[in-house]
Order: sequence, then C-alpha cells, then structure tokens
Amino acid sequence: MERREPNETKEMILKDLSDGSASTVQAIATDLGLSKHGAAMCVLRLRRQFLIRRLDAKEDPGQYPRRYEITDKGRDRLRFYKSQEEKPKTRRAKP
Repeated sequence: MERREPNETKEMILKDLSDGSASTVQAIATDLGLSKHGAAMCVLRLRRQFLIRRLDAKEDPGQYPRRYEITDKGRDRLRFYKSQEEKPKTRRAKP
C-alpha cells in the first residue's frame, strides 16, 4: 500500500461516498486500496468532524456491519477540495 497524505485519504473517502450510496468500512477499504484498520480510523475521524454519518438502526434495520454516508458538511468539504484543485499553484517567495 502506498503512503498518502491525510487530506488525500479524506478526499478519496468523501468522493467514494458522494454518489449517494451508503458504504461499509470494508467496502471503502477495498475500493480505495486501504487496510480495513486504516479505513476504520479514517471513518472515525470523518465522523468526529461530522463529514460522514453512520446510518442508525431505524434507517438501516438489522444492518451489520454499519454503513456510512456523506453529510452536507462533507459535501461542502469536497467542493472545497475541488476548488483548491482548480486554483493555479503558486510558490511563496522565501523571506
């Protein structure tokens, strides 16, 4: 597995969930080439930042493993990442 920057992994997971379907940690790990443990840690961080949410038992009865979906805040963050990609990269002059 290749080493990625934290924001790169975050962006990849948000993109993966942005199609509107809920996904499990195992599916995220498989789709993105991450270990299951690595994907679980990323999902936990994204949940704590309210960028994704876990479907509860009322919405997803009897479902295990748990499934996750992107939130509105997560969609906003993904738009931010896309806007940063479109900006030309400039170098700062060293003092």
